[in-house]
Amino acid sequence: MSGRHSGRGNPRHRNVRPQVQPTQLAKVEEKPKVEKKQSSGIVVQIHPLWLDLPQGQGELFFECTLFLYSVLALFLQYLNLYKTLWWLPLFFECTLFLYSVLALFLQYLNLYKTLWWLPKSYWHYSMKFHLINPYLLSCVGLLLGIRVTKCFWNAITDLVRTIVTGKSGFQYWFWKFLEYCFIKLPLFAMIFWSFMFSFSRVYNDFSINAILYFGHPIFLYILFFYHVLRPKIKHMWDDFLTTITGTGIKDSEAKRHSIVDIDSVVHMCSRDSAHVREEAAVLISDLYLRMKYCVFTGLATAYFSIYLPCAFVPQKTITGQTQYMLIDGVWVSQLFIIVALTSFSLYMTYLFPIQYCDLLHRSASHLGMWHHLDSLPHDVSPSMIPKWNPTDPIHSVGAIVEHNEQYFKARAFNEALGIAAEPGNTDHLRFYRIAQDPVALVMGMCIFQFGLVGSQFCLLVLTTDWQHIVTLVLLMFANYMLLGKMFKDWIVIGRIYKPSAEDQQLIKQLQQEQQQQQP
Repeated sequence: MSGRHSGRGNPRHRNVRPQVQPTQLAKVEEKPKVEKKQSSGIVVQIHPLWLDLPQGQGELFFECTLFLYSVLALFLQYLNLYKTLWWLPLFFECTLFLYSVLALFLQYLNLYKTLWWLPKSYWHYSMKFHLINPYLLSCVGLLLGIRVTKCFWNAITDLVRTIVTGKSGFQYWFWKFLEYCFIKLPLFAMIFWSFMFSFSRVYNDFSINAILYFGHPIFLYILFFYHVLRPKIKHMWDDFLTTITGTGIKDSEAKRHSIVDIDSVVHMCSRDSAHVREEAAVLISDLYLRMKYCVFTGLATAYFSIYLPCAFVPQKTITGQTQYMLIDGVWVSQLFIIVALTSFSLYMTYLFPIQYCDLLHRSASHLGMWHHLDSLPHDVSPSMIPKWNPTDPIHSVGAIVEHNEQYFKARAFNEALGIAAEPGNTDHLRFYRIAQDPVALVMGMCIFQFGLVGSQFCLLVLTTDWQHIVTLVLLMFANYMLLGKMFKDWIVIGRIYKPSAEDQQLIKQLQQEQQQQQP
Protein backbone atom coordinates (compact mmCIF):
# COMPACT_ATOMS: atom_id res chain seq x y z
CA MET A 1 0.00 0.00 0.00
CA SER A 2 1.53 3.29 -1.07
CA GLY A 3 0.60 6.77 -0.09
CA ARG A 4 1.99 10.19 0.63
CA HIS A 5 4.01 10.29 3.79
CA SER A 6 2.58 12.66 6.32
CA GLY A 7 4.70 15.64 7.23
CA ARG A 8 3.53 15.56 10.80
CA GLY A 9 6.41 15.36 13.15
CA ASN A 10 8.95 16.03 10.38
CA PRO A 11 10.35 19.57 10.54
CA ARG A 12 11.61 19.40 6.95
CA HIS A 13 8.00 19.59 5.64
CA ARG A 14 6.89 22.44 7.88
CA ASN A 15 6.66 26.03 6.69
CA VAL A 16 6.81 27.47 10.20
CA ARG A 17 10.24 28.29 11.68
CA PRO A 18 10.79 27.14 15.22
CA GLN A 19 10.50 30.06 17.62
CA VAL A 20 13.15 30.72 20.22
CA GLN A 21 11.94 31.72 23.65
CA PRO A 22 13.77 34.51 25.48
CA THR A 23 14.57 32.13 28.30
CA GLN A 24 16.31 29.83 25.85
CA LEU A 25 18.36 32.59 24.25
CA ALA A 26 21.34 32.15 26.53
CA LYS A 27 21.39 28.41 25.93
CA VAL A 28 21.23 28.87 22.19
CA GLU A 29 24.12 31.32 22.25
CA GLU A 30 26.26 28.79 24.09
CA LYS A 31 25.84 26.19 21.34
CA PRO A 32 28.31 26.10 18.45
CA LYS A 33 27.38 28.57 15.79
CA VAL A 34 26.15 26.79 12.68
CA GLU A 35 25.69 28.69 9.46
CA LYS A 36 22.15 28.09 8.10
CA LYS A 37 20.29 29.03 4.97
CA GLN A 38 16.57 29.80 4.80
CA SER A 39 14.65 29.11 1.61
CA SER A 40 10.84 29.02 1.55
CA GLY A 41 10.72 28.32 5.26
CA ILE A 42 13.14 25.36 5.02
CA VAL A 43 16.30 25.57 7.15
CA VAL A 44 19.26 23.84 5.49
CA GLN A 45 22.48 23.19 7.41
CA ILE A 46 25.50 23.97 5.22
CA HIS A 47 28.47 23.15 7.48
CA PRO A 48 28.80 20.08 9.69
CA LEU A 49 29.01 20.38 13.43
CA TRP A 50 32.58 20.87 14.69
CA LEU A 51 33.80 18.62 17.46
CA ASP A 52 34.70 20.11 20.78
CA LEU A 53 38.45 19.46 20.46
CA PRO A 54 41.05 20.68 22.95
CA GLN A 55 43.11 23.63 21.82
CA GLY A 56 46.33 21.63 22.09
CA GLN A 57 49.63 23.28 22.95
CA GLY A 58 49.62 26.87 24.07
CA GLU A 59 51.74 29.89 23.30
CA LEU A 60 54.72 28.54 25.25
CA PHE A 61 54.97 25.50 22.97
CA PHE A 62 55.15 27.59 19.81
CA GLU A 63 57.61 30.05 21.35
CA CYS A 64 59.87 27.13 22.31
CA THR A 65 59.59 25.74 18.79
CA LEU A 66 60.63 29.10 17.34
CA PHE A 67 63.50 29.27 19.81
CA LEU A 68 64.76 25.81 18.78
CA TYR A 69 64.56 26.83 15.13
CA SER A 70 66.62 29.94 15.90
CA VAL A 71 69.21 27.84 17.71
CA LEU A 72 69.42 25.50 14.71
CA ALA A 73 69.95 28.46 12.38
CA LEU A 74 72.67 29.80 14.68
CA PHE A 75 74.29 26.37 14.75
CA LEU A 76 74.40 26.24 10.95
CA GLN A 77 75.79 29.78 10.86
CA TYR A 78 78.74 28.82 13.07
CA LEU A 79 79.26 25.36 11.62
CA ASN A 80 82.88 26.13 10.73
CA LEU A 81 83.58 26.97 14.36
CA TYR A 82 81.93 23.69 15.36
CA LYS A 83 84.24 21.79 13.02
CA THR A 84 87.22 23.47 14.67
CA LEU A 85 86.04 22.71 18.21
CA TRP A 86 85.18 19.08 17.32
CA TRP A 87 88.72 17.91 18.13
CA LEU A 88 88.73 19.42 21.62
CA PRO A 89 88.11 16.56 24.08
CA LEU A 90 85.82 18.56 26.38
CA PHE A 91 83.70 19.87 23.51
CA PHE A 92 83.37 16.43 21.93
CA GLU A 93 82.37 14.80 25.21
CA CYS A 94 79.75 17.51 25.72
CA THR A 95 78.39 16.74 22.24
CA LEU A 96 78.16 13.03 23.02
CA PHE A 97 76.57 13.83 26.38
CA LEU A 98 73.88 15.95 24.71
CA TYR A 99 73.15 13.11 22.29
CA SER A 100 72.88 10.68 25.21
CA VAL A 101 70.50 12.99 27.07
CA LEU A 102 68.39 13.37 23.93
CA ALA A 103 68.19 9.57 23.55
CA LEU A 104 67.26 9.26 27.24
CA PHE A 105 64.47 11.84 26.88
CA LEU A 106 63.10 10.12 23.78
CA GLN A 107 63.11 6.76 25.55
CA TYR A 108 61.08 8.24 28.41
CA LEU A 109 58.73 9.71 25.80
CA ASN A 110 58.20 6.24 24.32
CA LEU A 111 57.62 4.69 27.75
CA TYR A 112 55.35 7.29 29.35
CA LYS A 113 53.52 8.78 26.36
CA THR A 114 49.90 9.92 26.63
CA LEU A 115 46.98 10.48 24.28
CA TRP A 116 46.70 14.17 25.06
CA TRP A 117 45.38 15.16 21.61
CA LEU A 118 42.19 13.07 21.79
CA PRO A 119 38.86 14.76 22.62
CA LYS A 120 37.98 14.75 26.31
CA SER A 121 41.40 13.35 27.21
CA TYR A 122 42.33 13.27 30.86
CA TRP A 123 45.95 14.13 30.00
CA HIS A 124 47.03 17.67 29.27
CA TYR A 125 50.71 16.81 28.71
CA SER A 126 52.50 14.49 26.30
CA MET A 127 54.15 12.44 29.10
CA LYS A 128 53.09 10.90 32.40
CA PHE A 129 55.61 12.80 34.48
CA HIS A 130 54.39 11.34 37.77
CA LEU A 131 55.63 7.88 36.72
CA ILE A 132 59.21 9.06 36.08
CA ASN A 133 61.57 8.28 38.95
CA PRO A 134 63.65 11.46 39.49
CA TYR A 135 66.31 9.60 41.49
CA LEU A 136 66.86 7.09 38.69
CA LEU A 137 67.03 9.99 36.24
CA SER A 138 69.67 11.64 38.42
CA CYS A 139 71.79 8.47 38.58
CA VAL A 140 71.63 7.92 34.83
CA GLY A 141 72.41 11.56 34.08
CA LEU A 142 75.46 11.56 36.35
CA LEU A 143 76.78 8.35 34.79
CA LEU A 144 76.26 9.68 31.26
CA GLY A 145 78.17 12.84 32.17
CA ILE A 146 81.09 11.09 33.83
CA ARG A 147 83.25 11.45 30.70
CA VAL A 148 82.53 15.19 30.60
CA THR A 149 83.57 15.43 34.24
CA LYS A 150 86.75 13.50 33.51
CA CYS A 151 87.66 15.80 30.61
CA PHE A 152 87.01 18.86 32.77
CA TRP A 153 89.15 17.32 35.53
CA ASN A 154 92.03 16.71 33.09
CA ALA A 155 91.68 20.21 31.64
CA ILE A 156 92.03 21.73 35.13
CA THR A 157 95.04 19.50 35.81
CA ASP A 158 96.79 20.54 32.60
CA LEU A 159 96.02 24.21 33.22
CA VAL A 160 97.43 24.18 36.75
CA ARG A 161 100.46 22.16 35.63
CA THR A 162 101.18 24.80 33.00
CA ILE A 163 100.85 27.60 35.54
CA VAL A 164 103.09 26.04 38.22
CA THR A 165 105.82 25.06 35.77
CA GLY A 166 109.05 26.62 37.02
CA LYS A 167 107.47 27.84 40.27
CA SER A 168 108.16 26.67 43.80
CA GLY A 169 107.39 27.56 47.36
CA PHE A 170 104.33 29.65 48.11
CA GLN A 171 103.21 30.06 44.49
CA TYR A 172 103.34 26.31 43.83
CA TRP A 173 101.32 25.42 46.93
CA PHE A 174 98.88 28.26 46.38
CA TRP A 175 97.88 26.99 42.93
CA LYS A 176 97.73 23.38 44.16
CA PHE A 177 95.56 24.42 47.09
CA LEU A 178 93.31 26.33 44.73
CA GLU A 179 93.12 23.34 42.36
CA TYR A 180 92.09 20.75 44.93
CA CYS A 181 90.27 22.69 47.65
CA PHE A 182 88.21 25.00 45.47
CA ILE A 183 87.69 23.00 42.28
CA LYS A 184 88.41 19.28 42.38
CA LEU A 185 87.31 18.30 45.89
CA PRO A 186 84.00 20.24 45.76
CA LEU A 187 83.32 18.85 42.30
CA PHE A 188 84.06 15.29 43.40
CA ALA A 189 82.01 15.63 46.60
CA MET A 190 79.04 17.11 44.78
CA ILE A 191 78.93 14.39 42.12
CA PHE A 192 79.72 11.50 44.46
CA TRP A 193 77.21 12.35 47.18
CA SER A 194 74.54 13.26 44.65
CA PHE A 195 74.91 9.85 43.05
CA MET A 196 74.97 8.02 46.38
CA PHE A 197 71.86 9.83 47.61
CA SER A 198 69.94 9.10 44.40
CA PHE A 199 71.17 5.52 44.24
CA SER A 200 70.07 4.88 47.84
CA ARG A 201 66.53 5.90 46.89
CA VAL A 202 66.62 3.65 43.84
CA TYR A 203 67.92 0.81 46.03
CA ASN A 204 64.99 1.25 48.43
CA ASP A 205 62.57 0.70 45.55
CA PHE A 206 64.34 -2.08 43.63
CA SER A 207 66.75 -3.61 46.22
CA ILE A 208 69.26 -6.03 44.69
CA ASN A 209 68.21 -5.33 41.12
CA ALA A 210 69.61 -1.81 41.41
CA ILE A 211 73.07 -3.17 42.25
CA LEU A 212 72.95 -5.74 39.46
CA TYR A 213 71.82 -3.37 36.73
CA PHE A 214 74.23 -0.60 37.69
CA GLY A 215 77.05 -3.10 38.19
CA HIS A 216 76.96 -4.52 34.65
CA PRO A 217 78.77 -1.54 33.05
CA ILE A 218 81.49 -1.73 35.72
CA PHE A 219 82.03 -5.41 34.98
CA LEU A 220 82.12 -4.68 31.25
CA TYR A 221 84.65 -1.89 31.76
CA ILE A 222 86.94 -4.14 33.79
CA LEU A 223 86.61 -6.84 31.13
CA PHE A 224 87.60 -4.42 28.37
CA PHE A 225 90.33 -2.42 30.12
CA TYR A 226 91.73 -4.57 32.91
CA HIS A 227 95.25 -4.24 31.44
CA VAL A 228 94.91 -0.45 31.47
CA LEU A 229 93.52 0.02 34.98
CA ARG A 230 96.59 -1.16 36.88
CA PRO A 231 99.07 1.26 35.24
CA LYS A 232 96.57 4.11 35.56
CA ILE A 233 96.02 3.50 39.27
CA LYS A 234 99.76 3.37 39.83
CA HIS A 235 100.21 6.57 37.84
CA MET A 236 97.51 8.33 39.90
CA TRP A 237 99.24 7.25 43.12
CA ASP A 238 102.60 8.54 41.89
CA ASP A 239 100.96 11.80 40.85
CA PHE A 240 99.46 12.12 44.33
CA LEU A 241 102.87 11.53 45.93
CA THR A 242 104.39 14.11 43.61
CA THR A 243 101.77 16.64 44.67
CA ILE A 244 102.25 15.98 48.40
CA THR A 245 106.02 15.57 48.62
CA GLY A 246 107.11 17.39 45.49
CA THR A 247 108.96 14.29 44.28
CA GLY A 248 107.76 11.13 42.69
CA ILE A 249 108.48 8.40 40.20
CA LYS A 250 107.47 9.02 36.63
CA ASP A 251 105.64 5.94 35.49
CA SER A 252 106.03 5.43 31.77
CA GLU A 253 103.96 2.24 31.81
CA ALA A 254 100.75 4.25 32.15
CA LYS A 255 101.64 6.21 29.04
CA ARG A 256 102.26 3.01 27.11
CA HIS A 257 98.71 1.89 27.89
CA SER A 258 97.10 5.24 27.05
CA ILE A 259 95.97 6.61 23.71
CA VAL A 260 98.73 8.02 21.54
CA ASP A 261 98.63 11.78 21.08
CA ILE A 262 98.50 12.32 17.32
CA ASP A 263 99.80 15.87 17.51
CA SER A 264 102.96 14.84 19.36
CA VAL A 265 103.77 11.71 17.29
CA VAL A 266 105.59 11.87 13.96
CA HIS A 267 106.35 8.91 11.72
CA MET A 268 110.05 8.42 11.00
CA CYS A 269 111.00 6.35 7.97
CA SER A 270 113.57 3.73 8.92
CA ARG A 271 115.43 0.92 7.21
CA ASP A 272 115.84 -0.94 10.50
CA SER A 273 113.35 -3.81 10.64
CA ALA A 274 113.36 -3.94 14.46
CA HIS A 275 112.51 -0.23 14.67
CA VAL A 276 109.67 -0.67 12.16
CA ARG A 277 108.20 -3.57 14.14
CA GLU A 278 108.50 -1.61 17.39
CA GLU A 279 106.61 1.33 15.90
CA ALA A 280 103.99 -1.02 14.48
CA ALA A 281 103.56 -2.72 17.88
CA VAL A 282 102.83 0.64 19.53
CA LEU A 283 100.30 1.58 16.86
CA ILE A 284 98.66 -1.87 16.93
CA SER A 285 98.17 -1.62 20.70
CA ASP A 286 96.84 1.91 20.28
CA LEU A 287 94.49 0.81 17.48
CA TYR A 288 93.01 -1.97 19.60
CA LEU A 289 92.62 0.38 22.57
CA ARG A 290 90.79 2.96 20.46
CA MET A 291 88.46 0.30 19.08
CA LYS A 292 87.70 -0.90 22.61
CA TYR A 293 86.86 2.64 23.67
CA CYS A 294 84.52 3.01 20.70
CA VAL A 295 82.72 -0.28 21.38
CA PHE A 296 82.44 0.30 25.12
CA THR A 297 81.18 3.87 24.68
CA GLY A 298 78.50 2.74 22.23
CA LEU A 299 77.28 -0.06 24.49
CA ALA A 300 77.41 2.00 27.68
CA THR A 301 75.55 4.95 26.15
CA ALA A 302 72.78 2.72 24.81
CA TYR A 303 72.63 0.78 28.09
CA PHE A 304 72.16 3.87 30.26
CA SER A 305 69.91 5.79 27.86
CA ILE A 306 67.70 3.00 26.50
CA TYR A 307 67.85 -0.11 28.67
CA LEU A 308 67.91 1.23 32.24
CA PRO A 309 64.66 3.23 31.89
CA CYS A 310 62.97 -0.02 30.80
CA ALA A 311 64.52 -2.03 33.62
CA PHE A 312 63.37 0.39 36.33
CA VAL A 313 59.76 1.03 35.33
CA PRO A 314 57.44 1.66 38.32
CA GLN A 315 56.06 -1.57 39.73
CA LYS A 316 53.52 -0.10 42.16
CA THR A 317 51.04 2.74 42.06
CA ILE A 318 50.85 5.59 44.57
CA THR A 319 48.33 3.59 46.60
CA GLY A 320 50.67 0.58 46.72
CA GLN A 321 48.90 -1.63 44.21
CA THR A 322 50.94 -3.71 41.78
CA GLN A 323 50.97 -2.44 38.22
CA TYR A 324 52.44 -3.74 34.98
CA MET A 325 53.67 -1.70 32.05
CA LEU A 326 53.63 -3.07 28.51
CA ILE A 327 56.94 -2.43 26.72
CA ASP A 328 57.46 -2.90 23.00
CA GLY A 329 60.51 -5.14 23.05
CA VAL A 330 61.11 -4.97 19.30
CA TRP A 331 61.11 -1.17 19.28
CA VAL A 332 63.37 -1.00 22.35
CA SER A 333 65.84 -3.37 20.66
CA GLN A 334 65.84 -1.27 17.50
CA LEU A 335 66.36 1.93 19.47
CA PHE A 336 69.16 0.31 21.50
CA ILE A 337 70.99 -0.70 18.31
CA ILE A 338 70.53 2.75 16.74
CA VAL A 339 71.88 4.61 19.78
CA ALA A 340 74.75 2.14 20.26
CA LEU A 341 75.88 2.33 16.62
CA THR A 342 75.53 6.12 16.50
CA SER A 343 77.57 6.56 19.69
CA PHE A 344 80.12 4.12 18.28
CA SER A 345 80.29 6.18 15.08
CA LEU A 346 80.71 9.41 17.03
CA TYR A 347 83.69 8.00 18.92
CA MET A 348 85.09 6.48 15.73
CA THR A 349 85.00 9.88 14.04
CA TYR A 350 86.77 11.45 17.00
CA LEU A 351 89.40 8.75 17.65
CA PHE A 352 90.08 7.89 13.99
CA PRO A 353 90.63 11.18 12.14
CA ILE A 354 92.26 11.19 8.73
CA GLN A 355 95.60 12.20 10.32
CA TYR A 356 95.56 9.02 12.37
CA CYS A 357 94.62 6.94 9.32
CA ASP A 358 97.59 8.45 7.50
CA LEU A 359 99.88 7.57 10.42
CA LEU A 360 98.68 3.96 10.36
CA HIS A 361 99.16 3.77 6.60
CA ARG A 362 102.77 5.00 6.77
CA SER A 363 103.67 2.43 9.40
CA ALA A 364 101.88 -0.39 7.53
CA SER A 365 103.69 0.54 4.30
CA HIS A 366 107.05 -0.11 5.97
CA LEU A 367 105.78 -3.20 7.79
CA GLY A 368 104.45 -5.15 4.79
CA MET A 369 103.08 -8.67 5.09
CA TRP A 370 104.02 -12.32 4.61
CA HIS A 371 101.79 -14.65 2.62
CA HIS A 372 101.69 -18.23 3.87
CA LEU A 373 102.69 -20.81 1.25
CA ASP A 374 101.09 -24.24 1.36
CA SER A 375 103.84 -25.62 -0.85
CA LEU A 376 107.04 -24.33 -2.37
CA PRO A 377 107.40 -23.58 -6.08
CA HIS A 378 108.89 -26.37 -8.18
CA ASP A 379 112.03 -24.42 -8.99
CA VAL A 380 112.80 -23.65 -5.33
CA SER A 381 114.57 -26.13 -3.06
CA PRO A 382 113.92 -26.13 0.72
CA SER A 383 117.66 -26.02 1.37
CA MET A 384 117.90 -22.71 -0.48
CA ILE A 385 115.35 -20.94 1.75
CA PRO A 386 116.84 -19.02 4.71
CA LYS A 387 115.23 -18.96 8.12
CA TRP A 388 113.72 -15.72 9.31
CA ASN A 389 115.60 -13.93 12.09
CA PRO A 390 114.55 -10.80 14.02
CA THR A 391 117.92 -9.24 13.26
CA ASP A 392 117.52 -9.68 9.51
CA PRO A 393 117.42 -6.54 7.38
CA ILE A 394 114.30 -5.55 5.51
CA HIS A 395 113.32 -8.21 2.99
CA SER A 396 112.50 -7.41 -0.60
CA VAL A 397 109.17 -8.17 -2.25
CA GLY A 398 108.94 -11.77 -3.42
CA ALA A 399 111.46 -13.16 -0.93
CA ILE A 400 110.68 -16.56 0.62
CA VAL A 401 111.68 -17.41 4.19
CA GLU A 402 111.11 -20.22 6.67
CA HIS A 403 109.68 -19.54 10.11
CA ASN A 404 108.33 -22.09 12.62
CA GLU A 405 108.66 -24.83 10.00
CA GLN A 406 106.41 -22.90 7.61
CA TYR A 407 107.16 -21.01 4.42
CA PHE A 408 106.15 -17.43 3.72
CA LYS A 409 106.44 -15.11 0.73
CA ALA A 410 106.93 -11.36 1.10
CA ARG A 411 104.28 -8.94 -0.16
CA ALA A 412 104.02 -5.18 0.21
CA PHE A 413 101.87 -2.25 -0.84
CA ASN A 414 104.98 -0.36 -1.90
CA GLU A 415 107.76 -2.51 -3.36
CA ALA A 416 110.41 0.13 -2.64
CA LEU A 417 109.88 -0.06 1.13
CA GLY A 418 110.26 -3.81 1.59
CA ILE A 419 108.92 -6.06 4.37
CA ALA A 420 109.82 -5.87 8.05
CA ALA A 421 106.93 -7.84 9.55
CA GLU A 422 107.29 -11.12 11.41
CA PRO A 423 106.05 -14.12 9.39
CA GLY A 424 102.94 -15.70 10.87
CA ASN A 425 102.24 -12.79 13.21
CA THR A 426 98.47 -12.33 13.10
CA ASP A 427 98.64 -8.82 14.59
CA HIS A 428 101.03 -7.66 11.87
CA LEU A 429 98.89 -9.25 9.17
CA ARG A 430 95.65 -7.75 10.52
CA PHE A 431 97.25 -4.33 10.95
CA TYR A 432 98.57 -4.33 7.39
CA ARG A 433 95.22 -5.30 5.89
CA ILE A 434 93.43 -2.58 7.84
CA ALA A 435 95.88 0.26 7.24
CA GLN A 436 97.31 -0.50 3.80
CA ASP A 437 94.68 1.68 2.08
CA PRO A 438 93.52 4.68 4.15
CA VAL A 439 91.04 5.66 1.43
CA ALA A 440 89.28 2.30 1.75
CA LEU A 441 89.29 2.64 5.55
CA VAL A 442 87.56 6.04 5.48
CA MET A 443 85.23 4.88 2.71
CA GLY A 444 84.21 1.89 4.85
CA MET A 445 83.34 4.23 7.71
CA CYS A 446 81.33 6.38 5.29
CA ILE A 447 79.44 3.36 3.92
CA PHE A 448 78.71 2.18 7.46
CA GLN A 449 77.22 5.56 8.35
CA PHE A 450 75.22 5.68 5.11
CA GLY A 451 73.77 2.24 5.89
CA LEU A 452 72.84 3.41 9.39
CA VAL A 453 71.04 6.46 7.98
CA GLY A 454 69.27 4.31 5.38
CA SER A 455 68.07 1.81 7.98
CA GLN A 456 66.67 4.59 10.16
CA PHE A 457 64.93 6.12 7.15
CA CYS A 458 63.31 2.75 6.36
CA LEU A 459 62.09 2.48 9.95
CA LEU A 460 60.75 6.03 9.70
CA VAL A 461 58.78 5.15 6.56
CA LEU A 462 57.33 1.97 8.06
CA THR A 463 56.38 3.32 11.48
CA THR A 464 52.96 4.78 12.30
CA ASP A 465 53.28 5.76 15.97
CA TRP A 466 53.86 9.45 16.59
CA GLN A 467 56.45 8.89 19.33
CA HIS A 468 58.49 6.63 17.05
CA ILE A 469 58.44 9.25 14.30
CA VAL A 470 59.62 11.97 16.70
CA THR A 471 62.37 9.69 18.03
CA LEU A 472 63.76 8.74 14.64
CA VAL A 473 63.61 12.26 13.23
CA LEU A 474 65.53 13.77 16.14
CA LEU A 475 68.13 11.00 16.37
CA MET A 476 68.87 11.13 12.65
CA PHE A 477 70.31 14.65 12.94
CA ALA A 478 73.47 13.22 14.52
CA ASN A 479 73.78 10.64 11.74
CA TYR A 480 73.39 13.31 9.08
CA MET A 481 76.20 15.30 10.67
CA LEU A 482 78.46 12.25 10.86
CA LEU A 483 77.70 11.23 7.28
CA GLY A 484 78.58 14.70 6.00
CA LYS A 485 81.85 14.77 7.94
CA MET A 486 82.89 11.28 6.85
CA PHE A 487 82.05 12.03 3.23
CA LYS A 488 84.19 15.17 3.39
CA ASP A 489 87.10 13.20 4.92
CA TRP A 490 86.76 10.59 2.18
CA ILE A 491 87.04 13.25 -0.52
CA VAL A 492 90.04 14.90 1.16
CA ILE A 493 92.03 11.72 1.75
CA GLY A 494 91.08 10.41 -1.70
CA ARG A 495 92.58 13.49 -3.35
CA ILE A 496 95.76 13.00 -1.33
CA TYR A 497 96.38 9.31 -2.00
CA LYS A 498 94.51 8.83 -5.26
CA PRO A 499 94.59 12.21 -7.02
CA SER A 500 92.95 12.66 -10.39
CA ALA A 501 94.59 14.33 -13.39
CA GLU A 502 93.09 17.68 -12.42
CA ASP A 503 94.35 17.30 -8.86
CA GLN A 504 97.86 16.52 -10.10
CA GLN A 505 97.85 19.59 -12.33
CA LEU A 506 96.68 21.71 -9.41
CA ILE A 507 99.46 20.29 -7.21
CA LYS A 508 102.07 21.08 -9.85
CA GLN A 509 100.71 24.59 -10.24
CA LEU A 510 100.89 25.18 -6.49
CA GLN A 511 104.45 23.84 -6.36
CA GLN A 512 105.49 26.15 -9.19
CA GLU A 513 103.94 29.14 -7.44
CA GLN A 514 105.80 28.29 -4.24
CA GLN A 515 109.09 28.00 -6.13
CA GLN A 516 108.53 31.37 -7.79
CA GLN A 517 107.81 33.04 -4.46
CA GLN A 518 111.05 31.75 -2.96
CA PRO A 519 113.96 34.22 -3.34
